[in-house]
Amino acid sequence: MIPSNNSGVREALETYVVRMGKEILKREMINAASDPLFLKDTNVNIRTAMRLYFEL
Repeated sequence: MIPSNNSGVREALETYVVRMGKEILKREMINAASDPLFLKDTNVNIRTAMRLYFEL
């Protein structure tokens, strides 16, 4: 049960904002997956993280 109209609207807007944020992130990641520079940077970051992890 929704306590008031205001809380119902707030809850609906919060849900919408979260969903739209996920959609935007998904779209951007799909675009980035075909960007050679992004892929190169990601690969460098993964290698660096692995090297640091194994030094511990």
